[in-house]
Amino acid sequence: MKEELLSLIKKYKIPLTDLNKEVLVDEELLEEAAIFLDAPTTAPFAFPGFIFKFLEGTALENDERKLEAVTSEYGVPGELWEPPKVPLRDETIFLEPDYRYARDVLAHSLIAFPKRMVSVTRESVLLSLIAEPGWREYSPITVIASLFYEVNDAFRVETQKFFPPGKSSMGMAFLSLKRPYPRAEGFLHFLKNLFTQRKKKVKIGGVESDKRVDQMDPEELLELFETTFSG
Repeated sequence: MKEELLSLIKKYKIPLTDLNKEVLVDEELLEEAAIFLDAPTTAPFAFPGFIFKFLEGTALENDERKLEAVTSEYGVPGELWEPPKVPLRDETIFLEPDYRYARDVLAHSLIAFPKRMVSVTRESVLLSLIAEPGWREYSPITVIASLFYEVNDAFRVETQKFFPPGKSSMGMAFLSLKRPYPRAEGFLHFLKNLFTQRKKKVKIGGVESDKRVDQMDPEELLELFETTFSG
């Protein structure tokens, strides 16, 4: 797998420095991802920022050379995209985002409501999927994932499973959809604004509550959003 990746880098003249995060090359883990996603083929390894939509077979990449490499080698259609947003399609997603956009790409992928998702990212980002109120990692990602998804598994992956090996701890998560939410984009925007003052107590109807933003359960935050924007 590592040798195949190196040949693609050479063939399509992709600078090694463009691999600015670790790229998963472990075939066993990729096979597990493909089985979970019920993919018609085994999961391909990914360039940073690459999202592979298995059901429609569409490759999305924010770099022309990497897009050409993926579409040419795997024989799938592709398109350039602008991070952090992803197309809102009801599909399965294998996600390995560029570390610079990881949180936003993961958040926007979640509100695309794929039926299944496999996410490979920095462990610090991955922890946001499973955090509890009061944790440092508790964030809008936590709230969306908790309310609308089942996190089937989340675990640390050893650095030797990636190329090039990085210094940051990496993780992998398997998610399945519980239910979509029609106002998800507005809810995400609301949460992002709210969490900029995560240590402050929430005001409900102009009255300060006894809880800080980062201490409120996901259900309470959803109720606050729906009450605030009931019209």
